Parts: sequence; structure tokens; C-alpha cells
Amino acid sequence: MTRLCLLLPLFFLGCTKKEAYYNQLALVNGQLMVLITTIPIDQSDTENGRISIRSKSGNLVEVGRFDEGFKVGKWRYYPVGSRKEEFDWAVYRDTVKHIAINYPSDWEVKTGDNAKQLFYATFEPRSPFTHDKLFGVLAQNKDAGVTLEDYWLYYCSVAFKEDVQEYASYKIKTESGKEFYLVRFIIKRNGEEVLQFGFVGEMDGKFYEILYSSLNEEYKRKHILFFDAIRSMTVGDARFFSPLEPIKFITPLKRPNFEGKPDPDLS
Repeated sequence: MTRLCLLLPLFFLGCTKKEAYYNQLALVNGQLMVLITTIPIDQSDTENGRISIRSKSGNLVEVGRFDEGFKVGKWRYYPVGSRKEEFDWAVYRDTVKHIAINYPSDWEVKTGDNAKQLFYATFEPRSPFTHDKLFGVLAQNKDAGVTLEDYWLYYCSVAFKEDVQEYASYKIKTESGKEFYLVRFIIKRNGEEVLQFGFVGEMDGKFYEILYSSLNEEYKRKHILFFDAIRSMTVGDARFFSPLEPIKFITPLKRPNFEGKPDPDLS
């Protein structure tokens, strides 16, 4: 009996969780904001088990199950001022290219030998044009003298060669000093509007680009999907954009001026 009494406190001690602030990108009234919620995490600072994520005021934001930081199975979302959304999440892992990321389970993952293409998936759009409806993650070696801002400018310059109907871009900086650029375009192409997201950042001497291109519909749902995929991505053993790291500021950016700026060498 004495042995059992000694073991029980150790068992419960090993299972204890702590509350942590969870910094999530969210679209609120058309503006990009940081939604600070609270979440229980284990002693290794990882999300595990079934979790209800709530706002600071206690409102339910989303609910579902985590497995080692990745969302798995059905999740329900309750965005501000909008209807409930649901996703069925799967996890893609590539031990050769050292990437893991969440994606909707009804997408089709494509594999290939392109070393720069870390992840590529397609889905069934309500459009006869399927070639530009995709989700992908690319890695580019960082050459000397090329900055993350240079990469963002190059990304924007390529998009602005098309018929851009709407543009929004933000610079995001975390408390540790990491910087990221988020870009959203609505492009008129083939007689339809294409909603295109881009998220670029730098890690371990490489630029990483996350791209999501689809029909311009279900606007809020696609923001949730894109932001969650960003949140989940790991490169090697490290998170690319961790929601457990506080965001220092988000700065809206004007349409860039490409005059006199040569394209960076990204060979």
C-alpha cells in the first residue's frame, strides 16, 4: 500500500499540464490580427491530446485533438463574426526532406524528386482550371547579399506581372527577432478570381515559401486553413513559425516599388 501511495503522486506529476499563451494569426473584420488564446501544453512545451482553445475572455475558439504539436482528425473552429468551420486534418512527414506539416485529409499529396519542393498537394476546385489550384512549400538556398526583404520583393514582382485585383501584405516580427512576410493577392486569371496566399521566412541559411492558390471563395475558411498550416510546419526538429512564441508586431506594407531592383539569384 505504501508503494502505491508513492507511485501515484509521481504518475500525476508526469501527466501535469501547464497553461501557455497561444499566438494565432486571424482575420478579424478584414484585418490581420494576432489572436492571443490560452492552451494547455505538456512539460516538453508541446500540444498533445484533446484541447479546447479559448480566448482570454473564455470564448471557445477551436476544439480538437493534437498529436505532438500537429492537429489530427476533425477540428471545429468558431471564428469571430462568422459561422462554425470544420477541417479533418492529416499530417505529412518526409524524413528525407526533413519537413512535417498539417494538411486537409481530402487533399492529394504529390511526391517528386525536386529537392526544393518540400511539399506539394492538390485538391478538387470548383473550376475547370486546375493547374493553379495548389498548396506547396519551397526551399531556396540563401545567397550572400540576398535578404528576406529581397525575396519578398521578388515574390511580389512576379505576382504583379498578372492582373492583380487586390493586394495585402504584412511584415511579422516575433519577440526573438524572427521576421516573416505574409502576402495575399486576388488575381484575375482565365476569367475567374484566384485567391493566392504567400508566406516567406528564413531558417538555417534558406528561404522558405508557403504558397496556397485557390478560387476566391470561402474567404475566411481559407484563411483559417492557411494560418493553421503555417503554424504546424516543422523543418528538422524546429518549428518554422511557432504559435508559442509571442509576436512583437505586425506591420501592414504598401505596394512595393520594383524600380531599379534586380531579381535575386535564386538558382
